Amino acid sequence: MNIKTKYLLSLLFICFSSTTSAMEVLINQQQIQGAIALLFPYPAKLGSWNIVLDHPKLSLFEKTQSVSLQSEIHAKEGKKEILMTGQIKGKVHFNAVKQELQLINPTLEKLVITKTNIPEASKIVKQISTGFGKALPIIVLLNLNQMGISSPLFKPTQINIVHKGLMIGL
Repeated sequence: MNIKTKYLLSLLFICFSSTTSAMEVLINQQQIQGAIALLFPYPAKLGSWNIVLDHPKLSLFEKTQSVSLQSEIHAKEGKKEILMTGQIKGKVHFNAVKQELQLINPTLEKLVITKTNIPEASKIVKQISTGFGKALPIIVLLNLNQMGISSPLFKPTQINIVHKGLMIGL
């Protein structure tokens, strides 16, 4: 075992042997954005319409512990197409058992048509907003097991939104 490995193991032992010490890991907003981008495109179905959410832009809100994802939305039924932008909003929740940061009670809001080939697009967008937009399932934003942050020795116990990103408490 080389000197660097011994030093690292000693440092880890000191950090984890004291009950008063806490170890935290910060994931910055760019890293979170990169991880969330892997979840998209996000396909869904509303009646006969195929809906795809893509190109999310993340905003974190420390005070309310909530998240907003600005997204492009493509709705298609046969040859009918609507391109729009919208915002997915919801509260964050850390599921310690699954080691997941989840967006709970997400809603799709602020839909704006950017391009369409059908005259009744605004009516359809309203249906999408009320049908699909208010009934989104829990969205897994980050899976710490898949990211390699969680392991049998290091199980995160909490995640909080802070000014610079997410603070993960180990």
